[in-house]
Amino acid sequence: MDAVEHDNALAEQDLLKPRARGQFGPFLAVGPEDVNEPVGRERCDVQTSYGVGAVDTLPPAEILSSPLAIPELSTEGLMASACDGVVRMVDGSWLMPNEYGGDEAANIEIILLGYLPMRVEWWAAADRTEFGKIDGYPALIGQPIPGQIMNSFYGQAYILFAEPKDDRPGIIVRVSAHSLERASEAVISSLEKRIAEMGLPPNPFG
Repeated sequence: MDAVEHDNALAEQDLLKPRARGQFGPFLAVGPEDVNEPVGRERCDVQTSYGVGAVDTLPPAEILSSPLAIPELSTEGLMASACDGVVRMVDGSWLMPNEYGGDEAANIEIILLGYLPMRVEWWAAADRTEFGKIDGYPALIGQPIPGQIMNSFYGQAYILFAEPKDDRPGIIVRVSAHSLERASEAVISSLEKRIAEMGLPPNPFG
């Protein structure tokens, strides 16, 4: 059995395990059938978007000027959405150095929200899921599948960067990467600098 077959066999075994579900601190882990369930507390009268499958009604310059758009994100494949003129989600990739001296692409999504807990689509098995902290911030963490030779499958984390309070929005960061903790800390550091320079976005949710 070669490395790819070995990793795929472990992935198939992992799929037989129960998925993590329920509330983990500020996160509510749900399946794909529940993640888009309507939520009445967030109102958005005018929605605009940019990226694959979107009608490109959101200008790229508006996205890049948002506090959510950390400068390391690649503009290639970038996606974003806005609510009533405020960018509420930016999704892209960051090619960053890894621990082996090469580069790896981390998938990053930075999300504005008006309430907690946040409903997140969660695929990790229960035995690979933990609620802890990354760089001091509360995080729902899905560790990579153990024993894989090529580390074929990413780890994933949702990180509560800022809690919504009064008229101030909250910020959630989603990171998917092979070197999950290293990538997450780099994203947090960049976002801390960005928010320090620009401040939090206005709350679009009323």
